[in-house]
Amino acid sequence: NEEYGFELKYPGTMQVTDMSTPYFGGFDFGDRDGTNVKMFVKKASVPSSINKYLSDFDKSRADSKDRSLLTEVQDVRLIEIDGVDAVRRIELLGDIKMQVETVYFLHGGYFYQISVWVNAIAWQKTFITTGKRPTEVDDASLRVFENMVSTFRFTE
Repeated sequence: NEEYGFELKYPGTMQVTDMSTPYFGGFDFGDRDGTNVKMFVKKASVPSSINKYLSDFDKSRADSKDRSLLTEVQDVRLIEIDGVDAVRRIELLGDIKMQVETVYFLHGGYFYQISVWVNAIAWQKTFITTGKRPTEVDDASLRVFENMVSTFRFTE
């Protein structure tokens, strides 16, 4: 993406939908098998670190009246994305505690967020047949996410 100064490789079977708004760049990578990876990029005030930025980000989610934004962080790991410090978290979102695995990082005045969500097809099949909502990311979707994140490069 030239506008935000990065490149990201993804499987050729994925369809990319632009979800951008005037406030952020957004991309939805969806596959026929139900794999769902989302990426958001937005202008960032320059905090002292990614941890400080995430602290403010989490506070804004907690203060929101939108219950789907409530987040319980289950696991945090520090990683590196193309030479930049990043945070990888497993989060449970909303009242149903849907698992989302996300990588967050800052670079060049932008805040980047890449997430993998519960497989949409598995979710539908399980919900229709059992009435229960699966809440964990499946291994196949997680592998696609990890491969995509490993290809991320800044172009500027």
